[in-house]
Amino acid sequence: MVGEPGAGSDMGLLAFAAIFISGTSQTFMPFAGFVLLTTGYAWFFAWVRQVSGKRTWAGLMSHGWANAFVPLFPTVVMVAGAAQPRYWIWVSLTFVIGLITIALSEARLQRRIRRLVAFFRQVPHLSVTPAVRRLDKVVNDRQ
Repeated sequence: MVGEPGAGSDMGLLAFAAIFISGTSQTFMPFAGFVLLTTGYAWFFAWVRQVSGKRTWAGLMSHGWANAFVPLFPTVVMVAGAAQPRYWIWVSLTFVIGLITIALSEARLQRRIRRLVAFFRQVPHLSVTPAVRRLDKVVNDRQ
């Protein structure tokens, strides 16, 4: 995954606690949707951090902006047991956007690895090292 290991899980754990705090909007959200929402956000914010050169502030800013827009586009009906069609649209879009950012990042990483292996193949004394052989095997296995 993009970013530091566990970066998204920390956000998910903190947000998960809000489900159990009475009076928060999270108590009205379906749990499965909440898991999809936090997963999509974690992927997206990890991608933002990665493309910004691993600047944590960029991820925090994008998270803050996302939170700032929630009151402008209310998606959760804060009535117990109410249908949540707007919420499910929001969850679905967030998850898909997160999935797309991760997929694009992985494709970009694969291109970088292929270029690196091609470079090492051109340098005779480097092409025989165990690390290069492992990289070469990874690239060939994924093709």
